[in-house]
Parts: sequence; structure tokens; C-alpha cells
Amino acid sequence: MKKKKILSLLLLFLFIGIVKDSDEFGSSYRLFLKKPWHFRIVYINPWSEQDWSELARNPEAVKNLKTYCQAILLPDKLDKRDCSHIND
Repeated sequence: MKKKKILSLLLLFLFIGIVKDSDEFGSSYRLFLKKPWHFRIVYINPWSEQDWSELARNPEAVKNLKTYCQAILLPDKLDKRDCSHIND
């Protein structure tokens, strides 16, 4: 029983991530599937319906968005829009 719990937690840690979405109304959190070998648990998506030129002036925000875009396995429509500005 204990081994099953540990295995379940390990699998959740390896394949499930949490993204913090920030917008003009505040912050929200959602789960997403991670690509293998991304060990971070919480990612930040700072995009929030703002103009890309504003976001591009903040290197830390661009770095956070790039890290999130590299880790996501199955992006939805909004993720594809957000990540389309990031070049690998």
C-alpha cells in the first residue's frame, strides 16, 4: 500500500505540472501534462492579454514563458498562442 502511494506521487511529480496564469483579473492555477525530464512542478505563464512588446521588455517574464513552453506536452489553443512568440 505504501509503495503504491509513493509510486503515484512519483508519477504525478514526473508528468503533471502546475501553471500559474496571470492576467488583469489576478492569478489562476491549472494542471498540465509535462514532457519527460522536466522536473520543475510550478511554472509561470505571464502572458495575460497584454501586448507582446510590453512582455518582451521584461526579460524575466520572457524566460518564465519560455520555460513553460518547453515543458508543456499537449498545448491547448491559448498555450499555442502564448508560445508562438517564443523562439527555441
